[in-house]
Parts: sequence; structure tokens; C-alpha cells
Amino acid sequence: MAISFEGVKASFYAKTKDEQTRSFYKVLVPILLFDVIVTVIACIMIYPNEDVSHYYYNISDLVDNHLMPYSDYVFEYPPFTLVVFLIPKLLSWDLDSFRFAFCIFAAVFYCIFAHFTIKITDRFNINRFYVMAFILAMILFSHEFAVARNDIFAVALVAVSMYLFLERRYVPSSVILAMAVMIKIYPIILIPVFMMILISRREWKESFIFLVVSGLVCLLMEVPFLINDPSTAFAYLTYHSDRGLQVEGVASSVLLLINIFTPVIDSISVNYGSSELAGPIPDAVAGCLDILQIAAMVAVLIWAAYRLYRYRGGDAFRSLAMISILMIMAFITFSKVYSAQYMLWILALIPFIYIDHHKDTKFTKFVFVFGIMSLLSSAVAYSIGLHTDSAIPVIIVFLKNVVHVALMVYIIVLFSHVEPPGADTIITQ
Repeated sequence: MAISFEGVKASFYAKTKDEQTRSFYKVLVPILLFDVIVTVIACIMIYPNEDVSHYYYNISDLVDNHLMPYSDYVFEYPPFTLVVFLIPKLLSWDLDSFRFAFCIFAAVFYCIFAHFTIKITDRFNINRFYVMAFILAMILFSHEFAVARNDIFAVALVAVSMYLFLERRYVPSSVILAMAVMIKIYPIILIPVFMMILISRREWKESFIFLVVSGLVCLLMEVPFLINDPSTAFAYLTYHSDRGLQVEGVASSVLLLINIFTPVIDSISVNYGSSELAGPIPDAVAGCLDILQIAAMVAVLIWAAYRLYRYRGGDAFRSLAMISILMIMAFITFSKVYSAQYMLWILALIPFIYIDHHKDTKFTKFVFVFGIMSLLSSAVAYSIGLHTDSAIPVIIVFLKNVVHVALMVYIIVLFSHVEPPGADTIITQ
């Protein structure tokens, strides 16, 4: 008997909240386990040099041999990432068992992300069916990157931090956010967003404490490396500064498209573990992107601050997710690198947009187009590869980036029309 979408929805709504949650995990866990099995098999048989198979395992081996990251060998991630690598290493005995242990560990954190995302959306009475369906769809959109990269650990901790923040447990929230920063550096751009929300509520002391605690936690994790060799302790911050344009980036996709018609790229070479554009024009563009990236994020913060000031009486917490996702999208848009797993950073915050836009079907369709294009883009980039003469893969990656920018603009439009409930002090001058 055929199962209709409406029938699934009706069955879901007929259950209590606890029954809905149990039903959700009965679907989520098998899907994650299937993803783990497929990823591990692919790592063993097809992609033996995947990060989870090669780099992560090698790093954990170096730690086993009492070598210090940054001073004894190049390590591109912040220090707390070592914990993410070492826990699976403790539960494994060779490379293949490490692959499996790491992917299972990542799947557990995906469940943590799901749990706290649902708790946040429940707080705002967002339709649980669509939130849960989207969390399941994220696995499809991100496929192996949900369990084969370390990004999900930071993504999950950001969700936990947001939940604690919304519960006004600011110190634990700042600690968890700092842990996320020390796994993947990108959550550092969310610290000013959290502080801005507190300032808009005139919680000046709490904002200062949030900054101090998160800074101290990050510094505490750096202590062993500062003692060992202060000159290399922060090497991961400068590791990417000399990188060129990675082929999947927004700017790179434009240059690759132009290159189909007129040469603007000399070659594509492998550096820093990824394919990068080489030539005078790509190098010149790469040199401008750092400034543009900072300018874009500052612009988002200034505009968001104006919005929060204009609606000073409203619930500023409702704006947290929108400002956060715009900061992340601006960061990625003007980044020299746009690896496939970065889409997790964006997609993880999408359910929170439904706080004020739960009936916006256009937005839902937009997001699913972005998810599908991200899936296609990563598929062609990692299977066929991007080359100066590969028109179809180049066009697919370019279209994904067009959808990325269009989605960012659409979220800006949505945010522009949000009037937080309770905003009785609106400044119109």
C-alpha cells in the first residue's frame, strides 16, 4: 500500500510529543547508521585518502607518539580538535576500526545537534514535523560529510550553546561556544552576535562576562602549546592565510566560468589538501577576499545592530539565528575556501528561521534547492573533479554558489520584514 506524504503527517500529528520524538529517532538512527556504513565502505574501497581515513588517523598517531601539534608537525585545526580525533582512536585498534569509530562518534553528535535543535524550535512552537523532516533531509544533502568530517562536532556545540543562551544560562553557553571555536574556528564570528543580543537587552554585564569566559576557555586550551612553543601555538590561525582560491569557492566558480570562454586561470594545483586556482588573476582576487570578508561581516553586524535598536522593545532572542546565519553566509561568500562540508554550518541554522517564517513555502523550496545543488556540487567536485576545461562540473558548482548568494539575499529580505513581538518602542526617525 502506497504511503502518502499527507498520511505520514496525519499519523505524526496524531501522536503525543514524546511519541513524535521516539518516532523521529527510530528513523534518524538507522539513517545515520546506514550513512556510517556506506561512508566507511567508501573510505576503504574507493576513497582511501579521505580525511577520516588518512589525515585524522595520522594526526592521532602522531599524538600517540608524543609529538606536539604546531611545533612538531603542521596542524591546521585549533587544539580541541585533537579530542575529536583521540576519542575514536582510544576505541579503535587499526585504521579501519578508526574509520568506523570516528563516524559513529560523529553520528552521536549529529543526534546531539538534532536534540537541541528540536528543543529550540519547540521553545518557539515551530512545526515539529517540518523541523524533524529537515534534520533528516540534511543527511541526504550532506551525505558522507555529516559523519566523515569534524564539522558536525562544532555544529552540534553551536546548537547546544544557542539553547543554553536562550535559556539565559550565559556562562555555560559561552563555554560551549568556545569549545566549538576550538574545534572549527568559524564559530568565533558568532561571539559578537551573542553579545549584540545581550547588549540590545541592556544586559551589559552579561555581555562582558560572555566575552571574557569564552576568551578564557579558548586561552586555557592553548596553555600547553604556549608553554611548549609560544611561537607556534597559534599556527592554525595563520595556516590558511597563504592559501589560494579553492575551486569550490564563490569567487573561484566565477573565474572558472569565465575561463571557459577566455583564459584567466593558468592552472589548478593541489595545495593545503585541496585544489586551488593558480595565476595572476586568481592570486589578485585571493588577496582582496580577506578584506571583503571582514567588511561583509562588519556590515551584517552594523545592519543587525540597527534592526535590534529600531525594535528595542521586542524579543531580541528571535533575531539570534538570523544574524548568525547571515554572518556565516557572508563569511563563506567571501572566503577563499568553500569546502562541501561548510553547507552543514548553514543548514544547521535553517530550522530556526521558521521562528517567524513557518508559513513561507517559498523559503522552504529555496532551501531545498540549495541543499540539492550543494549535493550535486560536492558530487561533481569530488568524483569528476573541477578542471579548467570541465564545463559541466564548473557550471554546476557556479549555480550552487548563485543559489547560496540568492539564499543569503532572501534571508536578508526576510529579516528586514521581521518585527519582533512586543516591539512597542520603534524608532522611526
